[in-house]
Amino acid sequence: MYVHGTPGNAGASNSLSYLIHSMVTSGHEISIICPPGEAFEQFSAIPGTQMLEGGELPITATAAGLDHPVLRSIYGHATHFRNYRYFHKYIKQIQPDIVHLNDVGMGYGARIAKLYGVKVVMHVRLVLNSQN
Repeated sequence: MYVHGTPGNAGASNSLSYLIHSMVTSGHEISIICPPGEAFEQFSAIPGTQMLEGGELPITATAAGLDHPVLRSIYGHATHFRNYRYFHKYIKQIQPDIVHLNDVGMGYGARIAKLYGVKVVMHVRLVLNSQN
């Protein structure tokens, strides 16, 4: 199961389209969670993939602009709570062998996948700010 968090079509979605296509032609079953948009359409064009609209599911919004650590924590937990519910649903429905997460903001997905005994690959594409 691949989780892609952005609707736009860019480098990550292009690279992953090639990877997913080669995996499908090798006989793997691929499920993709992605918000509606150009990336969703691009992945949908790959024969043999199961597409699930993620809406706002995949990426957790960051609260780096909040200076107060308690407010940042409350905001993060509220966002995670909504996403936990949906991610549990997809893990139960798909029962994947591996979950590939495409952003550090999807750490909640890694935790949930591990609860179900699913292996996780996380692709972190940003520089973490040591100041926050």
